[in-house]
Amino acid sequence: MTFYFNIGTGWGDQVDSPSLSEMKKMLFGLDTSDEEHGAAWLAAGDDESDSEDGYVLEWGGGGILSFEDPSGRQGHLKDVTRERALELWCLLAEGRIAEIENQPWEPGNGYVHSEEAEALEREAKVKYQREFYDSLGAERADVGCKKDDCGRGAIEFSVFCRTHHFESLRRGPCPFDD
Repeated sequence: MTFYFNIGTGWGDQVDSPSLSEMKKMLFGLDTSDEEHGAAWLAAGDDESDSEDGYVLEWGGGGILSFEDPSGRQGHLKDVTRERALELWCLLAEGRIAEIENQPWEPGNGYVHSEEAEALEREAKVKYQREFYDSLGAERADVGCKKDDCGRGAIEFSVFCRTHHFESLRRGPCPFDD
């Protein structure tokens, strides 16, 4: 069976059908101190469209290698070196699924929720939302927001003010009111 595979990183880098040297470069080039972006994964499937919804092996800086199959089942291994992660990536790229499934996977993805990690996630989400909100630009004084009972001006290329435009696209309340 031919497997189609690609590799990606938390920074958005991606290579289709990477060579061994490309896999090494991505894996060994990770900055593991970056909790948000310090991960890389190999995804594989029976055809090019399946590689995104097929099998995935993701290695993170904490030495956790997680595995997910097409049905969504997850498992993880702890204390996995980059070298061992690369070996398992090669098995996946070759379509040797049984050998991967026979590893001593523990249930779940291995991520341990902590107050500190959750605070970092909340902070990152607010930063991302703020950047989007700020990118909407200034409100126009001469064109009012079309939302009932809103006295603010509409932003350029919209009928809504920044707050209501944010809410219409993000499908939730806007945390900003400036």
